[in-house]
Amino acid sequence: MPEEKLVNVFCGPHCGAYVCEFQAVVKEGKVENLRIHPKTKHPPCAVGWTNAKRLYHPDRLLYPLKRVGERGDGKWERISWDEAMDYVAKGLTEVKQKYGNESIVLYSYVAHHGSPGGAADRSVTPLRLFNLWGGCIHLFDRGNLCAAAYWQSMRRFTGTIHLARPLPKDTELMVIWSSNPVATSRRITPRTIMESKEQYGLKVVVIDPQFTETAALLADEYLPIRPGTDAALALAWLRVIIAEGLYKKDVVLNHTNALFLVRSDNGKMLREKDVGGPSDKYMVWDAKTQQARTFDTAGVEPALTGSQTVKGITVKPVWQRLIELVEPWTAAKAAEATGLPAESIVNLAREFGRKKSKIQFFPIPRFNTTSYGEYASIASEMINVLSGGIIGRMVMRENPHAHIDVGFHATHFDTQVVPNPVSKKVPVGHLAEAILNPKRYGTNIKALYLFRANPVNQHASTQKTIEALKKLDLVVVADLFMSATAQYADIVLPACTYLERSSIREASPVGVGGWTIYYDLPRQLYYCDKAVEPLGESKDDYDITRLLAQKLGMGQDYPWRNAEEWIADNLEKAKENPKYPWLKDVTIDRLKREGIVDVPIPTPPIDWNMPTPSGRVEFYNEELIDMGYEPLPVYLPPRESPEGSPELYKKYPLQLLTSKFKLRPNSSYGNQPELREMYTPDVLMNPEDAAPRGIKDGDKVTVFNDRGQIHLKASVKEAIRPGVVRIYQGQWPADGNVNLLSSDELTLYGENPTYNTGLVNIRKA
Repeated sequence: MPEEKLVNVFCGPHCGAYVCEFQAVVKEGKVENLRIHPKTKHPPCAVGWTNAKRLYHPDRLLYPLKRVGERGDGKWERISWDEAMDYVAKGLTEVKQKYGNESIVLYSYVAHHGSPGGAADRSVTPLRLFNLWGGCIHLFDRGNLCAAAYWQSMRRFTGTIHLARPLPKDTELMVIWSSNPVATSRRITPRTIMESKEQYGLKVVVIDPQFTETAALLADEYLPIRPGTDAALALAWLRVIIAEGLYKKDVVLNHTNALFLVRSDNGKMLREKDVGGPSDKYMVWDAKTQQARTFDTAGVEPALTGSQTVKGITVKPVWQRLIELVEPWTAAKAAEATGLPAESIVNLAREFGRKKSKIQFFPIPRFNTTSYGEYASIASEMINVLSGGIIGRMVMRENPHAHIDVGFHATHFDTQVVPNPVSKKVPVGHLAEAILNPKRYGTNIKALYLFRANPVNQHASTQKTIEALKKLDLVVVADLFMSATAQYADIVLPACTYLERSSIREASPVGVGGWTIYYDLPRQLYYCDKAVEPLGESKDDYDITRLLAQKLGMGQDYPWRNAEEWIADNLEKAKENPKYPWLKDVTIDRLKREGIVDVPIPTPPIDWNMPTPSGRVEFYNEELIDMGYEPLPVYLPPRESPEGSPELYKKYPLQLLTSKFKLRPNSSYGNQPELREMYTPDVLMNPEDAAPRGIKDGDKVTVFNDRGQIHLKASVKEAIRPGVVRIYQGQWPADGNVNLLSSDELTLYGENPTYNTGLVNIRKA
């Protein structure tokens, strides 16, 4: 009987619960199946269990391909790796010599989270090579397809995304707002929240236009809000919380800039130098002496309300400005905007103020992918600050590549990153715009080198993306499959799966995605050992980068012969760093043997010292004034909505949601047979919208607008509010890619695609 070998591996696609450790059962050089790793705390999802079959998927790309017809015609010839990399190196060099490095775009996104090559270290594998070679436009450096509106608003609001929130066991009220973590963050949410509900009496409120899996499993109260009106709800809540004194005044006075004076003439903070003083310190109105004084003056009693004149300058505290901002937002007005009952709005606001603590879970809400998503993000987190849903910040390295701060990722980020000589940046969601309309961003893009991304499928406005790719001189794509984007490449490079490569990831039992919720959990290193050799001639991301480096005459900059050697070397460097004493007992052999290694790093301390200009939570942000935006959160109707575009709404009277799907991390695994058998691509619509159109449950329908049309099955249920329809994002073109309907409008300074702002109509097919 063939000998059975267990190899520790992990699945690390781009999803909110990455990564999940498995053990691959290997017999005679083939992966037979997967077993759950004995140390895995929360069971992996259905996606991870398909990886053994995905390894042997009949559609896998196994050899380099070169286009022989027109882009998109699907005509290819098989070539060798040597020929492929010669072609790529020659093409990149010609573009560089003719147009300069600014004409080359590297698009390395986040479909894989293991190192080397994955999302945690794009800056030290492919980007490092391009930077050493003269630089490029790195598409991930500006904007984001997922949460840029939230991240950028938080970096102005608190200076960090490492915000500490009460643990579920210490919480009486949890609001899950514009998120469906039961479906998309399965390792993080259901069990922990259910335990808190059963053991500690946690109340859960779900706010979402659709009755999601999270609402069905966890909600004690469900509020079906109209899409894009979340900021209106938040402003109404703020009005009640402030008017009824349901906020933590010590937090307002000691940890926010609500007490600082704002000038009425230019909207900037009043500083001591503005009134003849020597410093740049912020000023407050001292209620005791009835004069403006620096905020840190001993014995000062800052007034939060009122209007004063200081040396001819009219000023008001930020808090007074906030009061005036929210005053018009009565429950009745918010009810009209959001479609929620006024009584529910008021009652929940009061619960915010009276309950022990709150968490708005998940801390990257999907309303950040609507028009003006930054305002909703700040307004919602403002409520958390006022009511105890944020208890400070975790004191960690402010390194987005080291969320858990074990030290491995931070070490190679510190030692291998090379500055990009090209300063030009383009929003990732506007790749097509930058190609087709060069004046918009001052670009002249001619070449695209892409892996771990699928913009034809995942970028808004699919037809525009295709048109843009056809205009380029060179398109290179590395992928496991002939994706919608790979079809428009000149060279397609076969990448290998997780099971055919060595990789490592800092993680925790709930994954990086839940770190700011469950900050008391163990920190860990997950290791993926190569279970089998890559099929055909496929290669991992590190090997592909190393081959290109050699062709560009830069092989010396990638001296590690393979990914395992790279991991071992970087682990030794991390262990040599006195900042990471907890790594002293971690070796590459131990990682391979154990798969999951607990790292005894102390729990990050929590304080209120925010990395902002004031050192406090910035309720009022001066930087936004200079950028042309409102310094306090406001509500503006989405650009495509009944109020934002009434004429368009007459033509397309249904608001479109493009939700994440539980069986697919974005477009990855969209062609996996075992997962496809579990669902039929559909459009969810309310019976009130279906009946006038003569549509019944199960009918074939066409969803359309001026940008395109797709064909789906109608799922007619009351699980979504009238006037709204839902189509899951990430479906491959044959199943109905929703981005044929979406607009490439971006949010404000976060420059996030507004996937959840759009209008469509439906007819029976």
